[in-house]
Amino acid sequence: GFSKISQSVATSLAVACLTTFLHRGKSTRVFKRIPRPNFASTPDETYETFVEKAKHLAAMSNVQTLYGSILGAAFVAVASASALSFSETVGPVLMLDKLCFAVVLPVHLLLCQLCGGQLTTSNLSILSIGVAQGQVRFRDAVRNIGIVLAGNAIGVLLILAAVRYLQVLDASSLAVAAVMAKSKCGYTFGQTVVKAFLCNWMVFVAYWMGVMSKDIRGKMTGIWTGVFMYAAVGFEHIVTNMFLLPAAAMGGTHFTMLEMAQKNLIPVLLGNVAASIVVAGGSFGVAFGRLSKRLQMKPPRKLKVFVAGVRARM
Repeated sequence: GFSKISQSVATSLAVACLTTFLHRGKSTRVFKRIPRPNFASTPDETYETFVEKAKHLAAMSNVQTLYGSILGAAFVAVASASALSFSETVGPVLMLDKLCFAVVLPVHLLLCQLCGGQLTTSNLSILSIGVAQGQVRFRDAVRNIGIVLAGNAIGVLLILAAVRYLQVLDASSLAVAAVMAKSKCGYTFGQTVVKAFLCNWMVFVAYWMGVMSKDIRGKMTGIWTGVFMYAAVGFEHIVTNMFLLPAAAMGGTHFTMLEMAQKNLIPVLLGNVAASIVVAGGSFGVAFGRLSKRLQMKPPRKLKVFVAGVRARM
């Protein structure tokens, strides 16, 4: 019995060796290592993608821009309403209401990126990169931002009217919005500008990571991280506040809409604009764009002579 097993094993080895000899290198193709999929672009590739996005936004018609901005604001308003409703269910126990709001809110930016919505904050950053690269004219960027800002206001008001008509937010949810509005309007003008600056910095980072990722899981993770941070800390986002402050007025806040615009909306818009110019157009332009080439200045001739003399003495 053992001899038969040995013969069968020897026969199998002989057949395998003969097959390998006949096919030679061909059999190795079966064991060729499959390249690992690339789930993310490089920072330089992502920057070029932003430049192309800026050119696309600048070339869009006014009607397309208005529609995209209404759609984007609708996403923000629905996400904010969902966050308010979810926050109300847990109440102010151990600040869980604020945490729940920050967990739910990021879905709006994912929807905007995947479904073509346009937001003032995102377009500010994208177009700042396009202008910094010289691919978008300044007046085209201003035109786009003006239309998007108006469209965002229209979209938010439409969803707010629907929410009020359907009464999907009860008094407790609107009371949460009123508490948030009281906090948002309790800062000085300068403090609100800085909070808005930090907010759009986080929003741009979230959008950057979403564009960098090539699969839906990576986009969700990147976007959620950035938006969660600004919402949890309490930074100021112009489009989100367009929904929260009128919702707070429905909930019985003592601030009038004019006071909320003066204390919050105007400084928030200024801070969001400043962050887009400094962070997106400025720092990222230096890191990955043509601004880095402009900053590569040659040292003065006297400094070169001094360095050469020091080296000679050494």
